[in-house]
Amino acid sequence: MTLPAAAGCALSLLLPPRVEIGMAATYGQHMDRYDDGRRACRAVLVKRLGRRGWERALARGVAHRQLPCGSVVRLYDLRSQRQVTAQIVDRGPYGALLGRRWVLKRKQSDPGHWRGVLDILPPTARRIRLTGLDPVILQVVR
Repeated sequence: MTLPAAAGCALSLLLPPRVEIGMAATYGQHMDRYDDGRRACRAVLVKRLGRRGWERALARGVAHRQLPCGSVVRLYDLRSQRQVTAQIVDRGPYGALLGRRWVLKRKQSDPGHWRGVLDILPPTARRIRLTGLDPVILQVVR
């Protein structure tokens, strides 16, 4: 299920301030040549949560461009109608901004336009059965 652009814009006017709607994709998979395994929030979260806490956060981790490291978010996949609680462990998604469209630089096999709100690590993606590029609702819990 995909949302038409006009419906997405109208829906965003009705959402509370700490809720985003947009597309999400999986990153950090085996053989992902654009993922070097480093996470932008690692030092902050290891200091705050300890090494075991960091590993637990990584098992339910996502990447977001603006939310602070360690923020807890609830994701709802509109396609699979499943939800999961996750934690911000990295920065992203990143792409090249061409005009008003984000062009995905990370995946050569999918050169489509990228308007994603977040990237999801594989363990979290499996929990909500994320396949490819899915529409999601993101709500900041804390």
